[in-house]
Amino acid sequence: MNIHDLKGKIILKWLNYKEHSKQILELRRKVFVEHQGFDMSFINIEGDENYLHLGAFFEGQLVSMITGVVIKGTNKLIKGLNLPETLGYKLQPTKRAELKEFRGTRLAELISTCMWKSIVAVYQPDYSFIELIEVHKKLGLYYSSFGYKLDSIVEFDGFKLNVYIQNNDDINNSYKKFKRLEDVISTIISVKIPSLSNHLEKNPEILQPEKNASTNNNLYLNMLSFQDELPRLLAQGRLLGVIQKNLIETIDFPKAPANLLDIGCGPGLYLFSLRKKKKLKGYKFSGMDISNDMISFARLSYRKIAWKQGSIYNTKYDAETFDVIHASFLMIHLATPEIALKELFRILKPGGILYIVDVNDSTFEGPKVIKKMINKHTVYYEGNRNILNTLPELAKSQSFDLIKKSFATVSNLGFENEITMKDSVLKLGRMKMWAMFAFISQREDVQSYYQKAEQHYFSTECEISIQIQTQVYKKI
Repeated sequence: MNIHDLKGKIILKWLNYKEHSKQILELRRKVFVEHQGFDMSFINIEGDENYLHLGAFFEGQLVSMITGVVIKGTNKLIKGLNLPETLGYKLQPTKRAELKEFRGTRLAELISTCMWKSIVAVYQPDYSFIELIEVHKKLGLYYSSFGYKLDSIVEFDGFKLNVYIQNNDDINNSYKKFKRLEDVISTIISVKIPSLSNHLEKNPEILQPEKNASTNNNLYLNMLSFQDELPRLLAQGRLLGVIQKNLIETIDFPKAPANLLDIGCGPGLYLFSLRKKKKLKGYKFSGMDISNDMISFARLSYRKIAWKQGSIYNTKYDAETFDVIHASFLMIHLATPEIALKELFRILKPGGILYIVDVNDSTFEGPKVIKKMINKHTVYYEGNRNILNTLPELAKSQSFDLIKKSFATVSNLGFENEITMKDSVLKLGRMKMWAMFAFISQREDVQSYYQKAEQHYFSTECEISIQIQTQVYKKI
């Protein structure tokens, strides 16, 4: 069997241990006892019912799985392996098991990648560690490619263990690699990645992440400087005003008096322009951004708006505070958008409006060399530059109803000193259009692609375009 034999036939699921314990233990028994010669004690983990289990099903049978042990603080294992005793979370991937006929299909690689990436995004662990018994120590070479380093060799519970640690810096550096692997393999197999946050919500007996664990999961500002981004974001705000000018008039917003929050507001220019809309007369306006620099700039520039620094994952607003929540160019930067949607649902009033605007990289049209740059950046980027393709389904699972969607095609066929909008086509000059992609140049892993794309763009008269899409939801 090879990877292409699995296309459309695999279902990935986070497993409730009580419901799936027989299947989990049977798979472990076949792999560890029948095939590898361990005794039956090896198939059990103390506390199995409280851990995270990700399984792959083929024609209804569990054929591959891995267990993720999340530890808060310290315990007997941490002490026994002489691991750092931190206050935060630790991740231990363990008990990866797969039927032998599925080896070589990259299925085990997919579930390992998916489990690691999901847990890291939700829990933000201080470090991850793996313990390999002697017979499995060759796997250390594989794990070292993801930043795991041999920390010690210890005797524990009757086994000689090779202990590998992936520290916090290595976790951050490896996230992109795990994301790429997940994207590539899941696309080949054509499998949907299940939501860990939804699984945790349904299984409260599992160790739950603290609400601030996901605070840093807006990945946008991790790499880009405020000084470099401010001019682009101000230009983006003006562009957004042109695109949304007529569309806003078609939305049935709640009647005033009402409260509107712009989350991920950046420097605040667009929210200030919304404040002038007759349709929103009588509204109170608030803006939130994760960046202190952005909020400081907004406070100094637009004093009559309530500005607040904070995270979309933990806004610290009271429940049902807002009638309208606006989020532009934000969802693409989130590692766990489903957690963000839960928080937005909490602070939105019943029947309230969630107004989302984002670029969709999958809509780019242009020369191959520029498209390659866009695609490479999409793959390397830690968020999801194509999130609007799947957001309606994700939002529906969080009790949001899609009531309107629209798009504007932005092209480089305009004049340099003006912006024109007609029939959902926004025309920019060539320089202004290319400035939309300037942020890509700041990422080392795609700089070579950017340089080739930029050289082609300015040495030819090529046409390029990309869609900025709007999706409007109502809280059910």
